[in-house]
Amino acid sequence: MDEYSIKHSSSLASGGEKHILVLGGTGFVGSAVVRTLLTGGSGIRVTMLVHRSLAETEDPSVQFLHGSLGQIDLGQVMQDPPTHVVHLARFPGSSPWRRTFAGLRGACANVRLLRGLCRLPYPPRILYVSGSLMYGSRGESWVDEDTPLQPTSFGRAYIIGERPLLRYQASGKLPVMMVRPPWILGVGSWFQTYYATPMMRQGCVPCYGEGNNWMSLLHLEDCARLIQHALLHGMPGETYNLALPPVRQIDFCAYLSERSGLPLKVIPRGTLARRRDRSLMEAFGSSIRLRSRHADFLVRCPLRFGSVRAAIDDILARFEHV
Repeated sequence: MDEYSIKHSSSLASGGEKHILVLGGTGFVGSAVVRTLLTGGSGIRVTMLVHRSLAETEDPSVQFLHGSLGQIDLGQVMQDPPTHVVHLARFPGSSPWRRTFAGLRGACANVRLLRGLCRLPYPPRILYVSGSLMYGSRGESWVDEDTPLQPTSFGRAYIIGERPLLRYQASGKLPVMMVRPPWILGVGSWFQTYYATPMMRQGCVPCYGEGNNWMSLLHLEDCARLIQHALLHGMPGETYNLALPPVRQIDFCAYLSERSGLPLKVIPRGTLARRRDRSLMEAFGSSIRLRSRHADFLVRCPLRFGSVRAAIDDILARFEHV
């Protein structure tokens, strides 16, 4: 064990306060992670990176670092150094070339951030939240953490910003970990845009393409809890895939149809490409049969929604009360 590992391990074992810096804590997944951290018991202090225009919460256990991913005040970070960093931040892009540019901006920002964290006497544990699209569409094959990265769809741009973290993870210069969640079920997500809204407005359940592709899914609350579990207890250098047992898209849609009483309607994936861009068509056509080599570790954080059906039931119930 090197000098860093000895110091890092002893500091974690001391049971002291955990100061967690959250990057991207106002987004769909990030806000759920913050809520989970704040209910994680005593000894956890959260600092969120936020834009100056964002209204601050009244929760006294949350502090704020104003700025953006590309303009983090590293001097302020060094004055009150975090013990952990959970990184969910990503620059937005509304088209393929804009996402590529956003990825390049993200890479520059991440290099600056990582170099700054390296200068701390006790660098923090870093958990980067990536996604399963980084593996690419793999047909009938299982996908675990040893599967080579072959990004598809939005992942082609996202990985540009991720590469600095991959390099630091591989080199061991910092204690970097990764999680790769699948399609995340929640109110306000892709599910609302591409399934719930068409169900309400058009009276049918859309199935994009023939539906034979594998979908890996996870409820938002369970995703946030697994992210916290990996952040606090994961092994530096490791990657963790997060997902329920996968289902085919046609079976996912069939259960939505059964649950809602609405007919199923096949939507050609080319329709999505014409409406927006090819990345969306590739995402819905991707077949990613996700599993993890770390099942024994992940099972220590029991899921509240342990099946796709249970997750769908909860999300649909939430829509009924919106």
